[in-house]
Amino acid sequence: MAHYLYRFKAWWLTRSLVMRIIIINVAILFVGRIAGVIISASTGQNASIVFDWLAMPPSGRAWLMKPWTAITYMFTQEDVWHAALNMLWLYGFATIFRMACTSRQLLGLYLLGGLSGAAIYALAAYTDQAAGGSGLLGSSAAVLAIITATAIIMPDFQVRVFLLGMVRIKWIALILAALFLAGSRPDTVSALTHAAGIAAGAVFGLQMRRGHDMTAPLNRLLDSLANMLRSRRPDPWRQRKTGRTTAPPQSHNVDDVLEKIRHSGYSSLSDDEKRRFFDFTNRRN
Repeated sequence: MAHYLYRFKAWWLTRSLVMRIIIINVAILFVGRIAGVIISASTGQNASIVFDWLAMPPSGRAWLMKPWTAITYMFTQEDVWHAALNMLWLYGFATIFRMACTSRQLLGLYLLGGLSGAAIYALAAYTDQAAGGSGLLGSSAAVLAIITATAIIMPDFQVRVFLLGMVRIKWIALILAALFLAGSRPDTVSALTHAAGIAAGAVFGLQMRRGHDMTAPLNRLLDSLANMLRSRRPDPWRQRKTGRTTAPPQSHNVDDVLEKIRHSGYSSLSDDEKRRFFDFTNRRN
């Protein structure tokens, strides 16, 4: 079992950050749907029960009972078509975003955009403006933050659009923002959560043009949490043998390589590190 976990860790850490975010969104969508069908068939409950536990509730009191939803909602989409569009725009703009910013800033902005939408929705819930809704679900606010920031940081970057030729991304971002706002559910709160994501991206982009990274405090917090969890996590390769623990040869060297991939990406590896990494994974096959 530890062997497969280690191989999954190696595969996961060699994915780009934007692909990890997309994988998480897609996995939650399909696992939630499958689990919902199973639960509904076995208990008679509504098939959307899984998504109900991940969505921000429209009541302030209910949200206090489920505070984790301020994070989980931005990685959860119940509708396949909505998820496909969000992930498409995320992939396209995040790829351009990474030309000027780091993966850490991409993750930080995704979270800040989502948290901005969550803050607006929580405020609406406390003032009963979200009453009667089904809850907040989807990555639109987070994706809009990245779209807006990219357009502000690199406004004249051009991409080829079918039938239109080369178009500056600032115009694409403007049209997308208008479509997101126009396509919001017919209530003010939904539009405000999207606007909050746009605002977060705009502030980040303007700050980056002045040389300030507003995601730095959040990333430091995430690093602290990751280090805390890592220090408490046992080595999955360590096995009990007659009361003693041992680790496979060169596992610590590969651990160092995996940590470097996690922090700086696969492209940061030296030729020797790449060779050691692939030699090790091939030996485990």
